[in-house]
Amino acid sequence: MIDAALVFAYYEKCNAGQIPADLKKRAEENLKFAGPSAAAWSKGDVVSMIKKIGVKSFCNEYRHELTTGQNIVVTGADQRPEPRPEPSPTGHRGQTGNDWAADCRVTDKESARYVSCLRYARGVADGFIIAQMFDENVAKDRSIAPTSIICIPLLATSSELVEVALLYWNTADSETRNLRASQFLTEAWLKKWRCPKERTSKQ
Repeated sequence: MIDAALVFAYYEKCNAGQIPADLKKRAEENLKFAGPSAAAWSKGDVVSMIKKIGVKSFCNEYRHELTTGQNIVVTGADQRPEPRPEPSPTGHRGQTGNDWAADCRVTDKESARYVSCLRYARGVADGFIIAQMFDENVAKDRSIAPTSIICIPLLATSSELVEVALLYWNTADSETRNLRASQFLTEAWLKKWRCPKERTSKQ
């Protein structure tokens, strides 16, 4: 459903010309199947995303998604193909930033995938918060350097953690998106919540 809304937004916002008839039909069928209220929600969600990342970033990213056939409305597939493992700079196996973002971008916010997205982000963030608490407890000992350079607000909600990381994902290159999910989240939150310089050095 989100994919269908994205297709229409792309052709409306990105001067991509007239939407192909077969693609328009698939997109309309997806939105019609979802029902009026769900379709309106999806369109509103896409509009909000474009406002956040800017039309240029949206058009560049989605043009790539269309040309590579990654959008299920474009491909006409019933579901996305299983991702193939790709080599990465860290040589890791397992969940990548792309995998995590896919779970976070599902339409059903009560689904197991979305809950998994929230829990994963919360778990990684709690590790940084514990490090922050440790740093505060040993701050008077000048021989001990801070253990974390990320200062996530203690009251940050799981939804806020996800929102910050997805905004970063929207503008990140493919190499960054394919990092280990925990490393990807670290980079995203470092952009937003880097600790003050005086805190990350010995007193």
